[in-house]
Amino acid sequence: MGLCPDCGRPLTECGTGAYHVEERICGPSAAVARWRKENKDPAPGVVLSAVRTEPSEATLANPTLASAPDWVKEKFGII
Repeated sequence: MGLCPDCGRPLTECGTGAYHVEERICGPSAAVARWRKENKDPAPGVVLSAVRTEPSEATLANPTLASAPDWVKEKFGII
């Protein structure tokens, strides 16, 4: 009662227009989505797990802020 049926926030908050949308990409979810797009008919019982890949030699040889893990970028507001 008194909550927005769309977002679940109080109705008094919904009418303010004081919001904007922020977009971020979840690396593990994106990897699973790419796999699903490339594998239209997986075998029954296939369970997907996103596993972190090792950094490339080029990344290790030339570390930059751009090669930092996404969680570091997000924590420090770089993304």
